Amino acid sequence: MNFSWESPAHNIFLRGWQFAGSGRFNTGSPSTPTVTSANLALGEAIRPNRIGKGTMPNPNLIEWFDVTDFPQVSEGAYGYGNSRRSILDGSGMIALNSALSRNFRFQERYHLQVRWEVLNVTNHPNFQLPENAVNAINAGTLTSVQSPGREMQFGARLSF
Repeated sequence: MNFSWESPAHNIFLRGWQFAGSGRFNTGSPSTPTVTSANLALGEAIRPNRIGKGTMPNPNLIEWFDVTDFPQVSEGAYGYGNSRRSILDGSGMIALNSALSRNFRFQERYHLQVRWEVLNVTNHPNFQLPENAVNAINAGTLTSVQSPGREMQFGARLSF
């Protein structure tokens, strides 16, 4: 989404201010459970078996999905694993950015713009996909963010 609003006030201190921004809200991206140590030359499965739904009732950073629902295929079984692709969902994304600015005009040729921008206004952590290798030590955990925390910047621009 995008939005923009300019103050309609006639007061000299309130007129000319502009408030604008953008936002993005979406559900989590799909993820596929895998096995990292599989040797395909020996017929070992790269995907685990699926014996349950895999979701947690209250997912958190340490347990985003239930790793016990995805056991590895036994070595020498020459099976592929019955877990399908894209069956798990990552965390959603909330990104809201805004800007407050005002343009000042001096004579006919000079313009000064004063601007305050805030990125990630809600300061919401947006995480990458969880570790999907079910045999990894940190399987099912959210370990890295895809966007930083709240950032602010101030600026001025003189045009002549």
